[in-house]
Amino acid sequence: MANLKKHFSFVHIPKAGGTSITEMLFELVEPEEIFPREELFNYPLFSDISAPLNPSLFISHFGYNFYRGAGGSCMTVMRDPVERILSLFSYWKNPGGKMAPGDPLPKDMRLTDFLWSEREDIRLNVDDAQTWQLAFSHDMATRRRLDGVSDEELVDVAKANLSRMEVVGVLEAQPHFIKQIERMFPRSRHLELSRYNATVERTARQAVGHADLAKIVELTSLDAKVYNFAAELVHLMMRRSHHCILGYIV
Repeated sequence: MANLKKHFSFVHIPKAGGTSITEMLFELVEPEEIFPREELFNYPLFSDISAPLNPSLFISHFGYNFYRGAGGSCMTVMRDPVERILSLFSYWKNPGGKMAPGDPLPKDMRLTDFLWSEREDIRLNVDDAQTWQLAFSHDMATRRRLDGVSDEELVDVAKANLSRMEVVGVLEAQPHFIKQIERMFPRSRHLELSRYNATVERTARQAVGHADLAKIVELTSLDAKVYNFAAELVHLMMRRSHHCILGYIV
C-alpha cells in the first residue's frame, strides 16, 4: 500500500471508465487516505470542504477547479464523445449499479428524445460535458456564470489543464494509463482494470440513425477537439515511455 506524499485528485468523467479506475486506486492507498466521497457529491471546490491535514485521495465528478485548490497530483480519463453519450443514455435507462443523477429515464425513451430533452441533468451530462469538467467544473451554476466564455476559450482552457495533469488517459488506450498509474505508485505492478458500474444493455453505434448521430456530434463538438488533444498527449507519452525503455531518454 502507498502512503501518499501529496494530495491526489481524480477528475472522474461520467461513463468514461472512472468507477473501475476508482476501485483500482482504492487498492493502492490506505483506507484513511481516501477522502469521504459523500462530501464531494455536490461538485465542491476544495475551499468548500473540511480540508484534511494529511495527503488524501479525492475522487468524484468534480471539475478541474477542485484540483486548482487541492494541489498535488491530478489525473483524468476521457472517452470517445459519441461512445460516451451512447453509454450514458443506455446506462441511465438500465443502470448497472448506481442510479444516474436526477430522475431515471423512462424505459421507453428514445435516443432522439434524450438528445433533445430540456432536462437540466441531461444537458449537464451531454452538452460538451467533458470539456466543461476539464476546463472548470461539472455543474450548471458554473456554466451560467461563465456563459460569456467562447468555445475557443473553453477548449483552450481544457487543453491547458490536461497538459498540467500527471496522468491523462483515454478509455480506448486503457493499458497506457494503467502503466502511468503504476509509475506513480511504485509498489504497484501488473494492475488490472475490472469492470464496475457497467451498462446492462448498450445502444450500439451502428444501430444509431444518421440524424441522431449527427446530433450527438453537434452536442459534443468541443469534446471531440479536447478528446483528440488528449489522445495526442497519450500518444506522445507512449513514445516517451518507449524511448525511456530503450535508453534514449534518461
